[in-house]
Amino acid sequence: MTADQKYYKRHRAKIREKQRAYYQRTRRQKIAYQRAYYKTHQEWIRKRTQLWWKRTKKARAKVKRAWRLRQYGITLNQHTLARKKQNNRCAICLKRLPKYPATDHSHKTGKFRALLCHSCNRGLGFFQEHIPTLRRAIRYVKTHAH
Repeated sequence: MTADQKYYKRHRAKIREKQRAYYQRTRRQKIAYQRAYYKTHQEWIRKRTQLWWKRTKKARAKVKRAWRLRQYGITLNQHTLARKKQNNRCAICLKRLPKYPATDHSHKTGKFRALLCHSCNRGLGFFQEHIPTLRRAIRYVKTHAH
């Protein structure tokens, strides 16, 4: 630990208090400066922001998708392989999968199971994956089918 780190650790409360006081003193000035800057550069800032959103759209979507898949313990490659293995079809209704299918997973273990269309995924969610209820729903549909 460096001398600066030791000093900061010992005087943390005092330093934080000074920082808060400085922020409170200069807050209005900073906000006024930022507003004035935005007013004078508004068009340039908007164009730059729009350009950034356009340029990074695909990359942001890919990163977001990969992050969401990691929650289920699979990679983007494993997701692609599952899609090929399922012939680009929903594991339940066998309809063609949408561009971004639902990633079905066990709510108990968190493990990936299969790719589903959004309708089937919602259906499982509404029944809370409760097998007896799903069986009763099947019986109901069979009984009331015309």
